[in-house]
Amino acid sequence: MPRLPVLVPLSLVSALTLGGFAHLPGTPTTRGDDGPAAAHGVAASAVPDSAIEEYEAGRFWHAARILEAEPELDAEGRLWLARAHAGYRHWDGVLAALEGITPEAAAVFGTPAGELWSLGAVALGEAGRDAGADAAWARAVELG
Repeated sequence: MPRLPVLVPLSLVSALTLGGFAHLPGTPTTRGDDGPAAAHGVAASAVPDSAIEEYEAGRFWHAARILEAEPELDAEGRLWLARAHAGYRHWDGVLAALEGITPEAAAVFGTPAGELWSLGAVALGEAGRDAGADAAWARAVELG
């Protein structure tokens, strides 16, 4: 029996690969005292402005290179790195960047746990790890 692909809403795939989640209310996109992070009471970002600018301009590969050049990325930096890798469909890079990031650590920077699990689910699915992708999607739906 042929295996039917799981249909994923286009809006979700677009949000994961084109940075749509980066612009949800409560998700920081820039740094500064008057930026979105401060407005929502989110911790200050340690992500280089140039990486965010490249990401927002759709230059995901370049954003990833900037972030990879950073000596030590915190959980927020690694989330931006995972988003950048997803932007140019480097799924192994997404999985590596997400390794060890907990939903609690992501929440400190205003990232919903559902986004964390969704990024992982897409990457696992694209890497052919269907059982892991199914479990990650279930967790993403559960956590919102």
